[in-house]
Amino acid sequence: MLTTKIGRKNMLRKATIKIIFLLGSLTRKFITFHTRPIFTESIRYRGKETAEDALCAIVIQGPIKHEDNFTVETVKLYRQHYPSATVILSTWEDEDVRAFEVFSGERFKIVLNKKPSYNGPGNINMQTVSTKNGIELALEMGLRYAAKTRADQRMYGIGTLLFFINLLEHFPIKDGSTQKKRIIGHNVTTTTRYLPYHLSDLFMFGTTEDMLVYWNPLLILDRTVDTKSPIVERRLFMGFLKNTGWNIKDTMEDFLVALGERCVIVGNESVDLYWPKYFDRRREHRILDYRYPAFEISFKEWLDRCYMPAVKENRK
Repeated sequence: MLTTKIGRKNMLRKATIKIIFLLGSLTRKFITFHTRPIFTESIRYRGKETAEDALCAIVIQGPIKHEDNFTVETVKLYRQHYPSATVILSTWEDEDVRAFEVFSGERFKIVLNKKPSYNGPGNINMQTVSTKNGIELALEMGLRYAAKTRADQRMYGIGTLLFFINLLEHFPIKDGSTQKKRIIGHNVTTTTRYLPYHLSDLFMFGTTEDMLVYWNPLLILDRTVDTKSPIVERRLFMGFLKNTGWNIKDTMEDFLVALGERCVIVGNESVDLYWPKYFDRRREHRILDYRYPAFEISFKEWLDRCYMPAVKENRK
């Protein structure tokens, strides 16, 4: 019975690949695709306990995604890939969290938050409350680093936490800032080259202290505030820069300098982040037509246009 089922899967896989290659020939394009297991039991990799991962919290914030047990399976994946890290689910007090009772021990925590009276433009109040409270718990637990993620996204990357820690050690912040270490941002969807101070708020990593400064803005209670000025990402990054001593000039040039001196931007090949909320599940976040540059700032763009100019300026 099992052999028959495996045989059918292989036949279906081969037929699908043939169809894809046929479409490639008809459109005169090479077609690639990326499959990710929905359920953790399909992943053979088991991470080892490491001293570096033990310094980290993975904060999962927001409402639980129940489709395909998405958030539950995400916690399972993180516990499997990063057994030394602490996973913190920071969600809402009206959420049903019984499915998470299977996780026990000191390396998994749940924070149940009271929703703010007003969601805020772009749900900024909701995101701020759940993220801040999760990071505060990480700080109370003495964890040195925190990754901010969402309950509707999943990081499939292996060894990513150690990679991030090494980046922070390799790219120190110059003296004179109250910021402890750089903020690691993610290029997918919103760290853009066209809108100043628009640093992606979907996924980031930094010291727990820096992350708490980043995610501790005043809640927006005035419902007449323009929802577009400044938009959520700009408000958060500009607020963080101000609170760590940066003189904001509100120009694209200053934004690039800030990225070069205060952040590191990584590409999705380093994180393997899956986020199906707004974008077609079939596509990957990369150049789609090879006619125009990517909308986002990649690690390559960050190194060439942000970091190296700052290094050269400091050498003068």
